[in-house]
Amino acid sequence: MMCAGRAAPTSVKLNSELSGDVGVGEDLVVISPDAGHLLYTHFDGLDYELKSVSLVDQTERLLAAGLQHVFDLSISPDSSTAVFIVLDETGMRRVMAVPITGGAPVDISGELNLGLRF
Repeated sequence: MMCAGRAAPTSVKLNSELSGDVGVGEDLVVISPDAGHLLYTHFDGLDYELKSVSLVDQTERLLAAGLQHVFDLSISPDSSTAVFIVLDETGMRRVMAVPITGGAPVDISGELNLGLRF
């Protein structure tokens, strides 16, 4: 049903074509507090990737790749940084941070004195 004076909603493609297991149930999706970016994880069949898409201009950026598993994904209140938990090669969970506009992921677990094993 359309209301007079309102345009029909349009859809916008936010990501490139995905390969591997899409929608397995472990993929994470988060929108930044300022509604400027959508972050999501994707399992390509071997590893997880963390990607950011600008909701303003639909620019997609790869933030991290080659991840064994991503357990959680959050964005800082100022919408500048993604924080996520990954498994390292020894089975330890590590807390990582990366700017949502791109940059190198940084392991902040040491600063927090975390060495979580589950």
